Amino acid sequence: MAKSKTVTKKRPAAKARQKVDKWLPLELAAVAVVFVGFLWLTLGSSISDTTRVASFPPQRLDELPETPPEYLTKPPTSGSYLEPEPAPQEHVLSEALRPELQVGLLRRGAVLVHYYCPQGCPELVAQLSELVQDREGAYLMPATEAFALRRRLQADWQERPRAVIALSAYGHLDTLEQFDRRRIDTFIRRFNRWRALARS
Repeated sequence: MAKSKTVTKKRPAAKARQKVDKWLPLELAAVAVVFVGFLWLTLGSSISDTTRVASFPPQRLDELPETPPEYLTKPPTSGSYLEPEPAPQEHVLSEALRPELQVGLLRRGAVLVHYYCPQGCPELVAQLSELVQDREGAYLMPATEAFALRRRLQADWQERPRAVIALSAYGHLDTLEQFDRRRIDTFIRRFNRWRALARS
């Protein structure tokens, strides 16, 4: 009597699962690529504009310093300060504020845009003026010396000789070698936390 052979056939559902398991990693990878591309297109400009910003730990806060204060950056981002009372009414200033007054504004959430061009740069000033005009908490002013920073007080200054624009907020500084509207606007929107003095 011949023995009957038992033949086990794979179920269609099992084959389907194998196909799904085979292509699932590739499909997930494709979705990830599309998602990352979407993020880059929507957020990439903001990310790239803010990664250049240097952050500094707040220096000691001494109000009404008796001696000329020292700072870690030019222009300063924190440290000894004087409260500007009242705050400047104009957003475009023809002269630089004293460093202590600058820090006083930064402590209240202002963003300062500085330009350094001893030979004059009316076109640049006009472009920067458009970005701060009628923007509460944003001020434009000339710089009296080249932009620079150092790791600690008493250390040597590391100047930024090619920089013509500096953006300062409390604890943050960015320098630019040429006008970049998007980068400057991103800095202002990110760090402008202006708080007006309480009116009695």
